[in-house]
Amino acid sequence: MGIFFVFLLRSMLKKLLFIFFISSFIGNRSCYATELKKEDTLKINNLTTTGRDLIIKGDYIKADSFIGEALLFSQKINYKNGIYNAFLNKGVTFWYQENFPKSLDYLLKALKVAEELGNKLFISRALSNIGLVHASKSNYTEALDYYQRAMIIKKEIGDKKAVAILLSNMARIYGDMKNNKTALDYYYRSLEANKKVLDNDGLVALNYTGIGGIYKELGAYGEAKLYYTDALKISESMNDKMRISSTLVSIGALDLVQKDYKLAEQNLQKGLKMAIEIANVTNQRDAYQKLSELYENQSNWSLGLSNYRNYIKLQDSIFNSGNTKKMVQLEMSYEFDKKDAVLRSEQEKKAVLVAAEKRKQQVIIWSVFGILLLAIGFTVYVYKNYKEKQKINVEITKQKHIIEEKQKEILDSIYYAKRIQTALITSEKYIERNLNKLNNKL
Repeated sequence: MGIFFVFLLRSMLKKLLFIFFISSFIGNRSCYATELKKEDTLKINNLTTTGRDLIIKGDYIKADSFIGEALLFSQKINYKNGIYNAFLNKGVTFWYQENFPKSLDYLLKALKVAEELGNKLFISRALSNIGLVHASKSNYTEALDYYQRAMIIKKEIGDKKAVAILLSNMARIYGDMKNNKTALDYYYRSLEANKKVLDNDGLVALNYTGIGGIYKELGAYGEAKLYYTDALKISESMNDKMRISSTLVSIGALDLVQKDYKLAEQNLQKGLKMAIEIANVTNQRDAYQKLSELYENQSNWSLGLSNYRNYIKLQDSIFNSGNTKKMVQLEMSYEFDKKDAVLRSEQEKKAVLVAAEKRKQQVIIWSVFGILLLAIGFTVYVYKNYKEKQKINVEITKQKHIIEEKQKEILDSIYYAKRIQTALITSEKYIERNLNKLNNKL
């Protein structure tokens, strides 16, 4: 019976341990993820870097090909960092091409992934670029809001380069709002912040162009020309076609104000050609607008009208109500998805807690059942053991009575024989007395 009890105990312990192991495994299954191979992530990072370089060079179609490949591969192996970078770069690519709805769509997707990762750097980059899209659509309040949100994070994580860029972007918004004093203040603050950053000539060129624009508005054409010229030199040294195109258009507009029509036409046409080459709609629009003014001043009504029509066409493509509505819908959709994701997350947490509680209850039930079964087994064992002992005691008592009876019979027999012997055998005193009598006679 003892062997049976030990076997039962071991069996129940094994079952309890198995249940506990399964419960723990299920509860922690989310901690396990497919290990990413180094060669895969390296390939994706190389595709991303190539795509970024092509964006800077203005080859957006080729850039999108590399970025698209990086996105597909990242999604295949669930490489979140790669997915984020692909979404962000696609958003930037479409921004350069003035396809603002698509740009915003991808940037909001990037922001969502960044928030899932909890990566502050990624979040701030997405916010900055979303602000840029709104600024390009003259949604100044929204743009400044996104920039401010990004700025808080950038300062928190110590991203000095990004802080300088955000100051420049905010300066441009104030310039577009004709708040020239504030705009200049932000441009100079950006240049000062940029001194703490190495290898950021692109931002210097951007700030010089912005400052040149402010001086042009203030009528300080000489100062404006100096800043524009310096900006152009830096952009050309970097082969930044988008910035070169923009600066040439700005210089051409300045030449137009100064009534240097020949030089103005040269710079505007060069800027327009490069803008068409890189499919930059904003620079094309600005160039067409200034060319229409130029030809109108020269009484060249045909060219003036042709360029003006092109300007209106591109202006409508950028600011048409359909695009604006689509952008609003995208942001509303993002906010809805974000709230929905929070709600789903809360529901999933509750479901996990309920499942964990259920598993806990199951473990407790199995444990109680096991203990109860062990207790029953032990009770049965003790009871059977007790009955066995009781049976043995009864048998021993019975045997004892038998032995006692036998012993009594033997003793009685002995006593009886002794009495007979005693009766048959003459006592020694009798013999001695008779012997003494015989001796006296003699």
